[in-house]
Amino acid sequence: MGYRLSGPDNVDTANALAHLGIFQHRFGQSKEGIKSLRRALYVVQLAGGPLNARSSDYYRHLGDIYDEVRHHTMAVGCFREALRFTPLNDVVSTASIMQRLAHSYVSGGQYSLGFDVQVKALRSVRVPSPCLCVCVCGLSLIHI
Repeated sequence: MGYRLSGPDNVDTANALAHLGIFQHRFGQSKEGIKSLRRALYVVQLAGGPLNARSSDYYRHLGDIYDEVRHHTMAVGCFREALRFTPLNDVVSTASIMQRLAHSYVSGGQYSLGFDVQVKALRSVRVPSPCLCVCVCGLSLIHI
C-alpha cells in the first residue's frame, strides 16, 4: 500500500514494510517478518540516507524478532546497530536497547558480556541522588 502511494524509496513505504514485518511475526510468520523489516531498513536508508534515525527502531524490532526465535547472535548484531543509529541525547532509548542487548548476550550464553552491558545500561540512566532507586522503561535501577 505504501509503495503505491509514495513510491518505492519513500519513508512511508519503509514504515509500511516495518509494520507489515511486525504483524507477520506476531501472526507466526517470523521469516516473512524478518524479510519485511530488512526491506524496510533498505528503503529507509535509501530515502533518508545511511544514518536515518528510524533505522534504530527498525533494527530494534528486528533484534526483538531474532531474540524471540532464538537467533541470539543475529539479535546482538541488530541491537548493536540500533545503538549506532540512536541519537546520543536519547538516554532512555539507549538504555532500553542496551538492556535488550544484555538479554541477548545472556540468552546466547555470554553471561559476562550480558552483565557488563546491563551495568552500563543501569549507569546510563542512574539518578544522581545517592540513595534513590528508580524504574525507567522496565529497567529496575539498583544503587551501583
